[in-house]
Amino acid sequence: MSKKPVGIGVSQNVMSVGQDEIAANLSTKLGKFQIVYDKCSPELQQIFLVLVNKFATYPVEQYATDKPDYRFSKGGVFCCTVLQSKKNCLLIQLRVDNHNISSNLLTLEVSKDSRPGKRWLDFRVNHESQINEAFRILEEASRFND
Repeated sequence: MSKKPVGIGVSQNVMSVGQDEIAANLSTKLGKFQIVYDKCSPELQQIFLVLVNKFATYPVEQYATDKPDYRFSKGGVFCCTVLQSKKNCLLIQLRVDNHNISSNLLTLEVSKDSRPGKRWLDFRVNHESQINEAFRILEEASRFND
């Protein structure tokens, strides 16, 4: 595993990272992100860990920050995930620039936050039945950022 100043990193050579290992890294290496993670319901923690684990085999860097958020990067950040314990959901902010992504299951909205890039979309995941669709969207966006 490669290390970032804050959080954890997953190198592109990682073929499989278990949820227990990710959870252990989160619990031992994070400040503000850990505080938010600990406030989340077990169901939301599970959604987060499954999504992170699904992306562990892709050539993207993953790391937590003290913002607190969890980022996916591929030459530049293309996705920020924010655990929202009070709303019991995972907010996913995704850089899409001029590309179009749609979903029949999740509501995608143009982000109001100012971030590098031309256009970002926001969507929320609050149930395990939405994980595969969220992963499909993340996977599609990662191809835009090659």
